Amino acid sequence: MLADLTATLLIAASTFVSEDLACIGAGIAAASGKVSLFVALAGSMIGIFIGDLLLFAAGRTLGRAALSYPPLKWILKPEAVERSSEWFAARGGSLIFSSRFIPGMRLPTYFAAGMLHVPFLGFLGYFAGAAIVWTPLIVGVAYLAGDRITSIFQSTAGILTLTATGITLYVFLRLILNLASYRGRRAMAGWLKRWKWEFWPSWMAYPPVVFYCAFLALRYRRAIPFTVCNPGIPGSGLIGESKSDILKALPIRATARSLFLAADLTAATRLRRAKLFAPGFPGVPLVVKPDKGERGSGVVIVRTREHLASALDKPIALIVQEYVPGLEFGVMYARYPDNEEGQVISITRKIMPELKGDGRRSLERLILDDARAVSLAKHYLDVNRHRLDWIPELNESVQLVELGTHSRGSIFLDGAHFLSPRLTNAIDRISRHFKGFYLGRYDIRVPTEQDFVLGKNIKVLELNGVTSEPTHIYDPAVSILGAYRALFRHWRLAYEIGMQNIARGIPSWTIRELIQFLTKEWQGRSGEISKTKFIPVNPEQSKAGQQNRKRAKE
Repeated sequence: MLADLTATLLIAASTFVSEDLACIGAGIAAASGKVSLFVALAGSMIGIFIGDLLLFAAGRTLGRAALSYPPLKWILKPEAVERSSEWFAARGGSLIFSSRFIPGMRLPTYFAAGMLHVPFLGFLGYFAGAAIVWTPLIVGVAYLAGDRITSIFQSTAGILTLTATGITLYVFLRLILNLASYRGRRAMAGWLKRWKWEFWPSWMAYPPVVFYCAFLALRYRRAIPFTVCNPGIPGSGLIGESKSDILKALPIRATARSLFLAADLTAATRLRRAKLFAPGFPGVPLVVKPDKGERGSGVVIVRTREHLASALDKPIALIVQEYVPGLEFGVMYARYPDNEEGQVISITRKIMPELKGDGRRSLERLILDDARAVSLAKHYLDVNRHRLDWIPELNESVQLVELGTHSRGSIFLDGAHFLSPRLTNAIDRISRHFKGFYLGRYDIRVPTEQDFVLGKNIKVLELNGVTSEPTHIYDPAVSILGAYRALFRHWRLAYEIGMQNIARGIPSWTIRELIQFLTKEWQGRSGEISKTKFIPVNPEQSKAGQQNRKRAKE
């Protein structure tokens, strides 16, 4: 009796580390005769029951403040709780039941249930029902497979074999759960699509570039001449360059109007200065972005006073920028210091993806059904979480994102056909105004394609330095070989321009100086930059979504 009680408590305690692995371990232990099946089920159920209640209680008593302290700080992200809170408004208590079967959803959902003061008895009914279905399923599968697992373990006497088998069983169960729901199946389809070159993460795509740079270093007998290819930018724009300082070095007429807000300003002072900067707000939107940031991190488009106040309340230097409507392009520019004129070496047309409504499917279903959008479904569902239940009318266009960043969901197309002598001259004039700039990519907006080709009405949003990419390589039609040719050319230019600047008397960086520079930049980053948030382009969409939901219920 005492042994069974001890085993029950140990299994229950292990669920606090990992519920699924604890249930699998309990099932295997029952199959091997170490404990009874009843003990395995009881211990798993008790641990899950207590853990879920603790999550609910933390949300109810401590609220969002609990997310700032361990252990919730380590396992729960504020944006996940916010997303679950919003889904409650649309789906009610049934979300508590379904979240048990969706990987990554249970923790934020149960915490959000407590934070939103969901009636305890209602919560108890939903989560207890889910646990009653879930626990016997996991323990039972492990129990049925336990004899085979035990025989493998006994025959090999290897702890690694048992561990690998347990992990395989865990992955298998998760796979089955994903396949059991439409959203899970589409998420898996999107994951498979992301193996295309267009979606490769940097750690996978860049090793050949690193080896090529090592070859260039041997060829020029200089390890890092690229650090002085743009002497007018600290580190040539390798990391941590100030967007506001770069914009100030460009012609005022060619840049989007911006306001710099230092990190030490109070939130009230920032808000006051922002209102003075944009007296027409909120009639026209504003863009708020970190003064130092990459790949669109922390960039938000705000349309309300409340959202503006929230966006400015961060302990980092920020830029408030006018929102420039129109078409967005990425333009890579290069000029050798010994040459009078530069050249445009890459053009990217940035497309903000849109979906067409059919009057029947919700926005969430449209995203999951779309052949391309499903590849970035996790991101699209997150930034559009405020309106996932909205049902767009027949042929109604729905824009999914507003930021021209590939990692944030926009589509990049090769725009080489836009290149013209007048465009090259316009970009060259802007670039030569910036003393000490020779290689980098402009993010610009123009009213029309004709304006772009003629080099007219250009507004520079940002200028990125040596680590910027010729982003046309993310065109789905560009092959991996074509992408590497463009990347190799870019870094060859960085080395060649750097070597010319060194020959002109600009001191070369040492590896030690580079390490000190990078260390200083990494240590100087304070505060976590929040994820991009999405505010519907058409404010009436929220109202339309409510009407559609009401009509569906009727």
